[in-house]
Amino acid sequence: MAQTNSATQEVVVTWSDEHRSAFRYGWLLARSFRYSEQCLRARWNGRAAKLWKSNLADDVLNVKFDEVSESEILTKAVTSGVLNTPT
Repeated sequence: MAQTNSATQEVVVTWSDEHRSAFRYGWLLARSFRYSEQCLRARWNGRAAKLWKSNLADDVLNVKFDEVSESEILTKAVTSGVLNTPT
């Protein structure tokens, strides 16, 4: 069950095990699935939205975990454009 609390500007969710989670309106809006919000996030993160196409698999970084170190994975992700770094 979810309830809104306008005084704290939160949505409070009561889960099936009775524990509660509170989410601020701004936090929820920043993670919205609306296209306009996604475009804003992309601009804030300094990258343009990239639409999925049939060749999506060609753009995915593939590495064998046991063959590279964590730093090598990050380096490959950055140089391939899979992971953007702040400028």
